Amino acid sequence: MHSKIYQITTKKLKRSEYVDEYDFEPNAFMSFADYVANIDEEEEEELLESFDRLFEGIFSRNGRTVTLLDTSEFIEEWRKAIKKCADNLDFTDWHSLFQLNEITKRTHCEYNTMLYTDYAGFEYFGDFVQRLYAAHKPGDKFYIGGILDYHW
Repeated sequence: MHSKIYQITTKKLKRSEYVDEYDFEPNAFMSFADYVANIDEEEEEELLESFDRLFEGIFSRNGRTVTLLDTSEFIEEWRKAIKKCADNLDFTDWHSLFQLNEITKRTHCEYNTMLYTDYAGFEYFGDFVQRLYAAHKPGDKFYIGGILDYHW
């Protein structure tokens, strides 16, 4: 299966500083990937647009610059969706269990999307978001560097 790695940095990078497939020795990422590959410019543009869905309610994007948002409204809406699903949960119905699982995973988040940051290295989406709000505040700026494909 394939997924993506987004490089997120606290400083603006030159294109020559973007992470690429040659930055990783196979053993450095074998715990979660078979290999990493660069993507072409057309796919990169599509993935920048999908970044907006991936981080809906968390970041606002302008080009490759992203601004951390106040998530109180997003979290409240997410809490309501989880509560509504949990209130109707039927443990004998696989569909309701699957639905709750999907809501808690943020269904618009591509499974196994990784972030590569300049301060923590590789992180899965959920870990990245938790660390983000523990260490930063709404309005803080970040930058999208390289975007890679990986196979797991």
